[in-house]
Amino acid sequence: MLAKLHVLVAFELTIPQGETYKPYGHKDDGYNISFDLPSSSDKPRSSESPEYVEINGKSTIHADVINITFQKASFERAVGSPTDPPDLLIQKTLNYFLERLKYVSRYHLIKPIEFDSCQWTLNYLNDDGTELEKTEGLVRSRFRRNFSCSILGCDPALWDQLFTLPQDFEAPAWHTLLIDSMGSLPHIGTALVLAATALEVFIAELLNRLVKEANVSVDLWDWINDRGNWQKEPSTEEQYDVLLKVMTGHSLKEDNALWEGLKNIRVARNSFVHEGVAKLGKATLSLQDTLPLLARADAIVTKIREWIPDSYRWPLIERTINIQMTKRLVGDSNSPLNTAVSPIDKY
Repeated sequence: MLAKLHVLVAFELTIPQGETYKPYGHKDDGYNISFDLPSSSDKPRSSESPEYVEINGKSTIHADVINITFQKASFERAVGSPTDPPDLLIQKTLNYFLERLKYVSRYHLIKPIEFDSCQWTLNYLNDDGTELEKTEGLVRSRFRRNFSCSILGCDPALWDQLFTLPQDFEAPAWHTLLIDSMGSLPHIGTALVLAATALEVFIAELLNRLVKEANVSVDLWDWINDRGNWQKEPSTEEQYDVLLKVMTGHSLKEDNALWEGLKNIRVARNSFVHEGVAKLGKATLSLQDTLPLLARADAIVTKIREWIPDSYRWPLIERTINIQMTKRLVGDSNSPLNTAVSPIDKY
């Protein structure tokens, strides 16, 4: 029996038509796995994309669906049962393909895919590729239709807030870095590097401003922060603890969750910088693990804002907007993602 998996990706392969591609595959965990040539979805292309592309004098298709075939004697297809092949094997197989594709192509837009949060279809077929007969209680297809979108609602409140900022306003560098850390997802390592850098820039700039209000001489402050050897200078943790307490009477250690968040962001960032993989302990961080860490970075600067004089506080913009939307998740098309997954014909 066959289980044909179709996974939508965020990049395109431009494939010349009429060429011959060798079949490749391997065995893993009792499954025969083969990689089929990627194909096109029905997702609209960017208006900036060229209308026609040739490679070596041949017309091309733009493929954004990875196709993988799993084969074994039979699959678990009972209604309500876990996906077969298992999610972990599918994730491993996707990584196998994408890592090799990125390495040999050097294409920077190839990003890791989280199987539990992407769009995919899994069709069960006979060994010859024909459709299975309908059987009560057994599925013939499984699918997931997650999607993400970015909507910036510009209501009158947002418009007014643009012009409540001072005439000479400049966004703090750390604030921009925090925004960009979220924008760099799903690349976890980049997000953590930007978040950790934001927190380091934030505390250094803030302390340099607050010291003017403290009873600390300029010479002493310069000596504390520039001793000719970075190993003798205050660490980021010491800045958020001892030096912050000198300046404000508060240490980030007062909030255990935020203190742990600071340390975890730095540990994960360092593991990515030195090992190429973002980890906490021996565990590699997933997208779901990373989101709370980035939220802690925001919470850290918000908490410290409460401890500093009004004259040093940056504008805090808060608003509520109600957005409603609709999205058709499954429809009629020739896309492999929609093959045999009509709501009335998935069993």
